[in-house]
Amino acid sequence: MIGKNFTIEETAELFHVTNSTIYKWVHNNKIPHVKVGRRLLFPENDIDAFINQFRIPAYDENVIHIDNYLANLKRG
Repeated sequence: MIGKNFTIEETAELFHVTNSTIYKWVHNNKIPHVKVGRRLLFPENDIDAFINQFRIPAYDENVIHIDNYLANLKRG
């Protein structure tokens, strides 16, 4: 399935950075992208995954993970 592809401008707007910052990220392979001819595209699914790698869980999520971890330790 083909989803939405963001342009340089749309991607820069999404991250609140300049177009040149996006070009730098592309040059340094810091952001997933697709090159079609001379055109750079940023698939929505790849951008979502890229953003999620920096996600910091909410406090409640951390407590749940810790509780599950401790419960598993007690079970052996």
